[in-house]
This record gives sequence, structure tokens and C-alpha cells, in this order.
Amino acid sequence: MRGFAVLVEDYRLLPVFLVTPLAFVLPWLEIFCGMLLLSGRFLRPVSAVVGGLLLIFVGAILVSIVRGLDIDCGCFEIPFLGSGKVGWFPVFRNVILLGLSAVVFFSEALPEKGNGNKSPV
Repeated sequence: MRGFAVLVEDYRLLPVFLVTPLAFVLPWLEIFCGMLLLSGRFLRPVSAVVGGLLLIFVGAILVSIVRGLDIDCGCFEIPFLGSGKVGWFPVFRNVILLGLSAVVFFSEALPEKGNGNKSPV
């Protein structure tokens, strides 16, 4: 937990008193959203939350690039998908993920509220 809080603090975007609570809540929010997306439940609201998070992540990374910070982005790190450092690749990756969340959000295949469908399939 403390390790992720250090990563959040390195961005220098939040007051110190918000760093630890955010570092605690953010991973759980991401896991919860991922589980809901995989389950197919609440797709529109969850994709909106994920899209909002991705916009914030892109903004934070862009601010760090402009500031010239050489910090770990706090992103998942998969060897063939780029390093964990702040840079243009994490921005590109998050923009792609943002596009995918928009596809889910605006998908016509999603069940409409109250029509009795439980699954878009």
C-alpha cells in the first residue's frame, strides 16, 4: 500500500492528506469496475467510471510529461506493452482503453433499462 502511495505522491498533483486515501481506494475501485465489466452487469455506468478514471490518468501523465518528471506511472507493467515509466506509451495505451470504454458505453447492443434483458447476447 505504501509503495503505491509513493507513486501517487510522485505526481505532485494532490494535497498530501489525499494521497494515502486515494492510494487505498483506487486499486479496489479498479478491481471492482473490472469485475463488473467482466460480469456484464451495469455496463454503462461502469464504463463511464472507467472512462473518467482513464481521462484523469491521461491528464496526470500528460502533466507529468510537461513537467519533465521521470517517475513510475503506477500503471500495470507488462514487458511487451512498454515500461512502467511516465511517457507517451502509457498515454497511447490509456487513450485506446478510453476508446474501448466509450464503445461499451455507447453500444446499442446493451440491454435497455426495464426491457427484461439480462444479457446483451
